[in-house]
Amino acid sequence: MSEPDFARYAEALAHEAGTAPADLLAELREEWAWRTAPKHLERYAAGCPASGATPVDYALRDLALPTGARALAGIHFFGLDPSQPFVGVRAWTGGEVAALAAELAREFALFRPQRIQLFLGADEAPTPEAVVDQHLLVGELSELRASAPASEALELAAGEDPAELAAWLAERYAEVHAARPELAARVTPADAEDLGECAEAGALFVARRAGERVGLFAARAGSCLGHRGAEVVEELIAPRCWGQGLGIALQRAALTRLPDELGPTLWGTIDGRNHASRRTALRAGRRVGGAWWFVPCDGR
Repeated sequence: MSEPDFARYAEALAHEAGTAPADLLAELREEWAWRTAPKHLERYAAGCPASGATPVDYALRDLALPTGARALAGIHFFGLDPSQPFVGVRAWTGGEVAALAAELAREFALFRPQRIQLFLGADEAPTPEAVVDQHLLVGELSELRASAPASEALELAAGEDPAELAAWLAERYAEVHAARPELAARVTPADAEDLGECAEAGALFVARRAGERVGLFAARAGSCLGHRGAEVVEELIAPRCWGQGLGIALQRAALTRLPDELGPTLWGTIDGRNHASRRTALRAGRRVGGAWWFVPCDGR
């Protein structure tokens, strides 16, 4: 399988992400290698079976479109649910989104995709039926630290057991889902392995108020669409403490504790339905760097 023209895709994606094409090349090459690896494709096909599909059908594809544009796209399943297939567009070189959706529905017809997912830098729906899947929130750590006022509302501490914190998180998320049922299938807690990675990175913090555990912040080194730095893996305030401004206090307190070795940027994704978390991130100084949109297609 020949490699795509990564430079062309990186240039197109950088236009949407607001980053440098050179910063995207490694991400695109790494994803291509992973999503065309035979062992990965075999596992994916076994986990999300589709009638008549072979492992190679699950590979990321470099597609020439009738319009003359190209798309780097592959089949995905929302929540790894085989009944919810969609085509994930890693990058594409231009054209109307509606036409792209129709063409990808034909290309992946074996899976009967219900929608495509693509990243756009603009905060405007690409079609009337499109809905946001995830927002990307980013900020330069130096700017965030300079603009964040000191707060003594919370005490942050590291060193607690990731497995015990994962159990605590699971209990708090059950409360979140009870209070916000629209998030139950979309927003899930970090597990002990994820928290362990954050602890190793020196960025797993428990927030306490008057000695009581009320929140958690976790990050690790990562990159997304050319934004390299601290990836927000978890940020939670216990539901019983909502509405008291502690979410902003948690993020601002964490800024002062994040190791510089993680990189110059703080970035993370927030579910499109999680309006409260998006507002908190914005008030804490981050900005919307774009969004992944779901656009219906006619593959059903």
